[in-house]
Amino acid sequence: MEKRQKPLYRRSGFLAFLATSFLGAFNDNFFKLIVTCFAISRLNKSELNTYVPLTGAMFVLPYLLCSSYAGYLADRFAKRRLLIWTKWLELLVMLFGLWLFHCNAVYTLLAALFLMGAQSAFYSPAKYGYIPETMEECDLPNGNGLTQLCTFIAIIVGSWAGGAISRIHASNWTLGAFYCVLAAVFGIGTSYFTDKTPIGSAKAHFQLNPLQTHIATLRAIWKNRLLLLSMLCNSFFWYIAALFQNNLSLLVKQDLGGSEQVLGALLGAVGLGIGLGCLVSGLLSRRRIEYGLILPGGIFTAFSAILMGTLGRHLPAAFLFSATLGFFAGIYQLPLSTSVQKHSPPSKRGSCLALGNAMDCIGMLLAYFTQWILLNLFRLTAGGVFVALGAITLLVLLYIAFKAPAFPRKSKELLFKTN
Repeated sequence: MEKRQKPLYRRSGFLAFLATSFLGAFNDNFFKLIVTCFAISRLNKSELNTYVPLTGAMFVLPYLLCSSYAGYLADRFAKRRLLIWTKWLELLVMLFGLWLFHCNAVYTLLAALFLMGAQSAFYSPAKYGYIPETMEECDLPNGNGLTQLCTFIAIIVGSWAGGAISRIHASNWTLGAFYCVLAAVFGIGTSYFTDKTPIGSAKAHFQLNPLQTHIATLRAIWKNRLLLLSMLCNSFFWYIAALFQNNLSLLVKQDLGGSEQVLGALLGAVGLGIGLGCLVSGLLSRRRIEYGLILPGGIFTAFSAILMGTLGRHLPAAFLFSATLGFFAGIYQLPLSTSVQKHSPPSKRGSCLALGNAMDCIGMLLAYFTQWILLNLFRLTAGGVFVALGAITLLVLLYIAFKAPAFPRKSKELLFKTN
């Protein structure tokens, strides 16, 4: 008789993986925020109008530039080995950042942000490729749900800690940056306790042109319509997340008249909602990929965005609909990310996840462009942009239902089973 595996929460290797992922996401957001707060303390208003948008761009851009190389490494080498390598790289970047804080090199810190984004880009395919290689298929939904919950809690804690440390060590920024070095050291330690993964494929082909690599991967999976649709729908999740997050700051300023603390609390509500939504989605999946959750999760996400746009000028409503949008977006996203992991060819899983990262970045860039069009050409308010986001989401869901008739059928089956 086959030996039954322990529950995920009792597997030391998986717990070490969660700790490693938590520390990485924590450090990303902690470092980005103290860099921004450091710049606010050093630059004037006109300089900040250029600097602050650059902080986001410098962190996202490496995902486009480096994702194909990251995919090659994830295919060529064992995922665990790559996890460890990238954590050592994180330590080097944090030491570089610490030195820049010591030198008061405000603009050069943008280079450190770029390197931090590159480190995260190389870490991501190994992170999401590690999960299907260390657990059975029936454990994938719960494994992904716990990973997403852990990641988004890390984002919340990292953002809060970055703001708190920036206030506490406003007279000694070097000491504040030292916490990033400590987090990287602990991350290296936990990475060595993760489970071993299969060796990589010696047949993995390296190409210098990153676009050529993505095109080759796209051609290889083109006939796998479920995989391709899952990747596209997952990228739309990041479109929603980017547009909502970017527009939230305008809503806080224009309609709520709130401070950075209010904005941070609302972002925390979104992040916690996504994490809990992913966890609940994993539980509702009953140890399989539940495609029936995609359309209901997306529909409630759309209505939450519309309600945010119409009622979000009141702070209690803004908190409620930020949390519900995150929650239902998490329910929508988890089956998609799990589907990408399952249906990616094992020999090209790293390349497929890297292509997905590049598509997610394109989705976020499209979100920023959409916001610019809605604000400047259509002259919408921040609330109007949220309503437009809800309408766009409903149109996309209608297209998904048309392209994948099995999704609405699965949703009906899930509803009747629930009842």
